[in-house]
Amino acid sequence: FFPDYFAGMDLNIPESGNALPDIVDEALWGLDCYRRMQTPDGGIRGGIESSEHPRLGEASWQESLDVMAYAPGVWSSYIYAGVAARAAGWLEGRDPALADVYRESALRAMKWAENRRKQEADRKYPSQVNDARNLAAAELFRLAGDKRWNGLFLETTKLKGPHPVLFVWKDHDQGDAAFVYARTDRSGMDEQVKRNCVSAVSYTHLRAHET
Repeated sequence: FFPDYFAGMDLNIPESGNALPDIVDEALWGLDCYRRMQTPDGGIRGGIESSEHPRLGEASWQESLDVMAYAPGVWSSYIYAGVAARAAGWLEGRDPALADVYRESALRAMKWAENRRKQEADRKYPSQVNDARNLAAAELFRLAGDKRWNGLFLETTKLKGPHPVLFVWKDHDQGDAAFVYARTDRSGMDEQVKRNCVSAVSYTHLRAHET
């Protein structure tokens, strides 16, 4: 929302002086940790962890303990797919080559998660996983306009009814996805659902302001 301000912010990091704002370089540094751990078939690991609490006095770059990576998971893959798709969209007009890297990685993560869900058809996922799936579909549709992701978003959104609510305890929390779909302009999108998203986001913002 404030590109000129952030473009001039110097955080004195190794990437300072490149073609991207430092604040974006910082975000990509974290995101790229997960991209580099992506499995060959697309799965995203949930993170890394030392074998025990860090040894006294050791900084992160002095780690002497065994460090292990989590197995790839559906939830982490959905989260990553959405964030990587958003990064690719932002990078398209600024660093097309890097945008392609994240676009391809996001698609592989999403497809891996969808395939794993099919393999675990009898498993009931918690609402947080379903929300991450919904958000990833919204981000991928906004990125490329692929009707497959629009269809998945519409299939999994909770905002199709006449009185859309962004958050219902233990059922769904789709405020981020609603915001993305409300700001998307792609052929084939459901205009009524888009209006629902705008309405739900606006109402929530108004209630928060009143509170």
